[in-house]
Amino acid sequence: MAQFESLFAKSRFRLWSLRMRASLAAVETPTDIPRVHASGLDPDRILLFGSDIFVGRGVLSHEVAFPGYLARSIARKTGRGVDVVIAAHSSLTIEEAVAEARMLELDRYDAVMVDLGSADALAGTLPGKWAAQLEVLLQILTSRVSASAHVFFIESPDPTIVPAFRCPHGHAVADAFSRFNLRSQEIIDGFENASFVPFPVQREKPTDRLHTARTFEGFAATLTPPVIAHLEAEFIAGAPRSEPIFSEERRQASVDQLGIVDTGPDLRFDRIVAQTQRIFGTQSASFNLIDHDRRWSKSHIGPGVRESTRITEFCDTTIHTHSGLIVGDARDDTRFRDNPLVTGNPHLRFYAGYPIESPDGQRVGVLCVFDTQPRVVGGQEEPLLRDLAMKIERELWQMSLRDTRILA
Repeated sequence: MAQFESLFAKSRFRLWSLRMRASLAAVETPTDIPRVHASGLDPDRILLFGSDIFVGRGVLSHEVAFPGYLARSIARKTGRGVDVVIAAHSSLTIEEAVAEARMLELDRYDAVMVDLGSADALAGTLPGKWAAQLEVLLQILTSRVSASAHVFFIESPDPTIVPAFRCPHGHAVADAFSRFNLRSQEIIDGFENASFVPFPVQREKPTDRLHTARTFEGFAATLTPPVIAHLEAEFIAGAPRSEPIFSEERRQASVDQLGIVDTGPDLRFDRIVAQTQRIFGTQSASFNLIDHDRRWSKSHIGPGVRESTRITEFCDTTIHTHSGLIVGDARDDTRFRDNPLVTGNPHLRFYAGYPIESPDGQRVGVLCVFDTQPRVVGGQEEPLLRDLAMKIERELWQMSLRDTRILA
């Protein structure tokens, strides 16, 4: 009889769990690109990996979900820029996360935040399996991040902060979270470059929405201090930035995947380039792609040729930088004073460029401004060039999302 009652209880939990997962899947989530940035120079790069609060249930943009508030919260404290990439799926389990982590290019990030648990609790994953898979996941993450990076694993919160979980089955999920958290903290304590981050307890009045922008703002405010402390310590120590160029073969594959080389004008890019040229007041501005052994302009305003040999290009130097390239007077710069673009046509003197990344993180091109007259770049202009470059990147991401939807 007891065994029958146990099986009946498990069956009822599975049915409730299926309904809950279907309900969660129906909640609105961000429809914009899975990346946000906060203005500033020398950006810190952060990966959000997992599910739960990273998914953004209840809002339609990552800007007003956890990633956006995280980026802005960190930038306010550090005074530097922030790039946040979101690799999150609403139903991701710990076992699936292990498989996905093997495909992530982790050494480009200064910090990785991980949030998992709800999918496993709803699926009835046993604590022993959770612990075994978590150890594998942490081994992958901590061994493949850069030497100065750190992994932050967020505690699974009490799910009854959400009204839909304030029921007996919801309390069973809460018990599972508690067991997961105990095992997680024990395992994470054994990794030097990983930390367990307590989740802030926040209860709101019952609402039809799972979360609101205000909820995510509160989560970001309370979860960011350990991340900021790590980023500031590494910055003060002068830790080298990880550059997201892994091989020329992979970089070129990303250029090819974009499918925009040798195509005609595109108003989306032309508008950004025109805006850049007006803001900086230079003779020329371009969105350039580095394609095999050449530099090719997808969008260009002002004097200058549409393409040239890559080896002579300032843009080729730019894609190997973390925070762009500023050359006030090329004649006084030992790297470029003998460059044929300086000694001959177009007699380039001033150049400022910021690298453009494809959706898979490869440096594919540059947004740049240049002039035949030398000049000094003001303190507000450098971060502004980065902001404009981010507009180009958003268009590339949107193109990628559109193509993915078409293929689907």
